[in-house]
Parts: sequence; C-alpha cells; structure tokens
Amino acid sequence: MPYYNWTYRPAPQSRTGSYRRKYGTSWWGKKFLEALEEMDYSGRLSRGRTYANKGLVLELNATAPGKMNAKVQGSYPRPYKITFDWKPWSQAEQDQVLHLVESNPAVLSALLAGQLPEALLAALNEAGVTTFPRSYGEMKVECSCPDWAVPCKHQAAVFYVLAAEIDADPFRLLELRGLDLRTELTRRYGTAAQTTDALPQ
Repeated sequence: MPYYNWTYRPAPQSRTGSYRRKYGTSWWGKKFLEALEEMDYSGRLSRGRTYANKGLVLELNATAPGKMNAKVQGSYPRPYKITFDWKPWSQAEQDQVLHLVESNPAVLSALLAGQLPEALLAALNEAGVTTFPRSYGEMKVECSCPDWAVPCKHQAAVFYVLAAEIDADPFRLLELRGLDLRTELTRRYGTAAQTTDALPQ
C-alpha cells in the first residue's frame, strides 16, 4: 500500500454526542492550524471544530500526495462530499528537503529517532520551501454543500480532523507534501539507525 493511502473514520461512540477533543497538541499540528486560522476570513473554522467534535466527519481518505476526499454529515440525510487537492512538493523541492536534513546532524538524529524537530521547519523556511498553505485556493478544497464560503463548516471540520492526524503522526504533513521522509530515511540508514553512528560522515 502506498504511504499516502490511509483512511480516517471516527469511533462509533463519537457520533452519538459531542465530546471535547484537543487539536494542535503537537508543534507541527499547531502550526498547521495557525496557518488555517490566518487565512480564515469566513469565520467558519470554529464551527468546523464543533462538527469535528461531534464525529460528523464520517471518513477522510488520502488517495495520493496532496489529494484527499471526505464525507461530512450535515443537516441533510446524505453526507456532503469534500475534495482536497494540494499541490505536493516538486522533486527538486523534495531533494532540497533531504539535503537540508542530511546536512544537519541534529535534525537528522531526531528524525531517525521518529521525531519531527522544530529546527526542520526553520531550515525549510530559510531555504524558501513552503510547508504550510498560504491560501485556501492553493489547497483547491471544494464541498458539495450550497455554502459559498471557503472554508465552509464542513471543510473546516475536515481540517480539524487532519490536524488531529498530524498531531498523532507529524510525518503525515510531509506525506501530504509528497515526501515520505520516514521511509526515505529508513531506506538510506536502516531501521536500526537511531544513533549518531548512522549519521553521514
């Protein structure tokens, strides 16, 4: 199965009533939400959080790098369909990310230990590699509901669920950008490469 092919479905009990869930608990998940909040001119983002908390995001499927589709239960019996098409990094950008990682032993060591360090984002920003979205238009997100706003509350609910997925596994963000960094590092340094002995000399 390709690394980007994964599916989210809420626990059955989450659909029976509202429950509080924290989003942006990881450093990368928090930055993802902050980027969305800065672009939110419709005021729908907070309403989407309520939908996410009620378990109304029935499923979220990643089908290709940067491409996702989802179903969100609204006020009508038939769930609304949401699509998401965020252009992934080019091969040149992916190669640049890998070069930045391998040229920084501290970052590489943290990644080999399964951690996504803050220093990586700083290095990407300095190199001009965009990690987070700068506009909703860039993400090409659409919903079958009649609401004109972007994001609508159904799209916003999907973003919160996606933030939770990034909280659980920050490498998901890089996978959305087209780079399976964890697998690439394993290929280059081996599954047991979690000490400085594995770092390039």
